[in-house]
Amino acid sequence: MKKKKVESLCFWCGSEMGFAEREEEEGKITPERAIVSYFPCRACGDKFKGGITLFEAQETPFYEDQPSVGNGVDLFPSGRWITLPQDTTLQGAFGGKATEEIRIAGMGFISPVAFSALCENSSGGRPTNH
Repeated sequence: MKKKKVESLCFWCGSEMGFAEREEEEGKITPERAIVSYFPCRACGDKFKGGITLFEAQETPFYEDQPSVGNGVDLFPSGRWITLPQDTTLQGAFGGKATEEIRIAGMGFISPVAFSALCENSSGGRPTNH
């Protein structure tokens, strides 16, 4: 297969992140710009580090041919996320073990229903609709 340079876009905000090589599939047109991973751009990465970031995700793809986040995690992110202040109490929302894991990692995935409820009730968070 032939390799082609593609302008890589941030999944989370759509900003340009430089070029990546993709294999050109026979019979398909390779786009000039594409989302090639869930790795955030520098600006999004900095925002994610500003507190506890929760990403909306579900167990089925949001669109055709959407890859999962990988690394043994079969979840598919929507692109929506919220960063809550570091001192946010998560205990009631997730339970003890999950709360501790989210706090240690500084991030976690939550269902669309939980994400919507959190955004409606959140004070101090920064929800996005990317």
